[in-house]
Amino acid sequence: MYQAFGFDLDNTLYDQGQHLRSFFAEAGEWLRAQSGVAPEIASACFVAVWERRTMAYPFLFDEALRDLGLWRADRVRDLITKYRAHRCGLMLEPGVSGMLDRLSRRYPLFLITDGNGELQRSKVEELRLSEFFKFILYTDDYGPGWYKPSAHAFSRAASLLDLPAAACLFVGDDPDRDIEGARRAGMATALVLRGPFQHRPCVPPPDIALERIAQLETALSEQRLAALAM
Repeated sequence: MYQAFGFDLDNTLYDQGQHLRSFFAEAGEWLRAQSGVAPEIASACFVAVWERRTMAYPFLFDEALRDLGLWRADRVRDLITKYRAHRCGLMLEPGVSGMLDRLSRRYPLFLITDGNGELQRSKVEELRLSEFFKFILYTDDYGPGWYKPSAHAFSRAASLLDLPAAACLFVGDDPDRDIEGARRAGMATALVLRGPFQHRPCVPPPDIALERIAQLETALSEQRLAALAM
């Protein structure tokens, strides 16, 4: 069975909507000062584009500002800066802290996350995740060409663990980035069916499908029992 477990961060260990909705409210207030637009209208526009496009869409701020009739290049740059600096009270998904604690006592755990390195590090700190992981890989440190679904970070993780990739199970929510990236490196995969990608097809299917990440331990036990019965 598996000798190590890897995890994605956003929408896997916590609901990224916490951070985004908080920021979009801040962005609405900022745009009111900039242009007089009602903050609730601006915030709702950002939310609508996010729900339609997901945060994987690189032009989310551009599209929302255009929908509001407020696009300017300097406003996009300012919003990106504000987004990276935004902080709010993040909370892990229910049961995640206990699950990570139990797993980390038996196996090495690692985290691989895309996005701005400074922002992702602040999320890890706010969620108090460092204590659970043997190491954390921020793909931003390697450059945009090495973001998921590149196999680079996944292969790097297996190398740091001195394990074959097939001995690792990676858990994520995005079929195109998390599952495909881990698969390219030769890792087993577990897909969390939540967040903006929950209805996106995953072909071929993951080794494990979870409605909630806290179900991982139960799924692993069932998988072991099934293997013993064969």
